[in-house]
Amino acid sequence: MEKSCIAQGQMFIQFPQPIAELQDTPKPRVWVKIRNEEFDGKEVSLFLDNEVLILIAMGAHDIKEKGVGIHDKWFITDEYYGRMVREGRFVPIDDLHQVEDICVQLGYEMPESRCPF
Repeated sequence: MEKSCIAQGQMFIQFPQPIAELQDTPKPRVWVKIRNEEFDGKEVSLFLDNEVLILIAMGAHDIKEKGVGIHDKWFITDEYYGRMVREGRFVPIDDLHQVEDICVQLGYEMPESRCPF
């Protein structure tokens, strides 16, 4: 089986492309790798939206009862991850403190927070 080389805990900022003319550009999102999964004999990385992880950690989201929504988890192959990094659509980060500076440098607004606090 082909193994994933992306480390657990790896984070990246996703910079989405504009959807259509006259629509707001979607805000960046921070994703965190939580584990590997196997699909068709290949290991892929399961990333969760950082906001969901925060809500789970704070007890504001009951993962056993509600689960994780399809828009808040992402199975990514190493090849896709590498291509998105090369194209600048994913920016790997080591620390969440880097997010604001990177967003400002690239001309994006900060990711929206869904935290109730």
